[in-house]
Amino acid sequence: MRMRPDTSDDNVLTTLSWRLRALCRNLEKVMVINNDFELVYLVIAFAFLGVILLGSLLVTLHLDRWHPKLIGALVGALLGVVLIETVPMFT
Repeated sequence: MRMRPDTSDDNVLTTLSWRLRALCRNLEKVMVINNDFELVYLVIAFAFLGVILLGSLLVTLHLDRWHPKLIGALVGALLGVVLIETVPMFT
């Protein structure tokens, strides 16, 4: 006779709780941004990524009239600011 694994709610919650604790232990190793220089550095890095990735995509799609490098820089900088502000809420 084959035994079925225990799928009770308590067992599932215990497993999820264990995995969540393991995930939180890994998140403690995340870089902490403490000063303004690091914030500016990250925003500039995301702006450059936006110029390279999104700007190249807009050029490839022949959307040159919208200044693709400038739009890429703006979107990249906004994405950087959004990530900097929202990531601490999750950690």
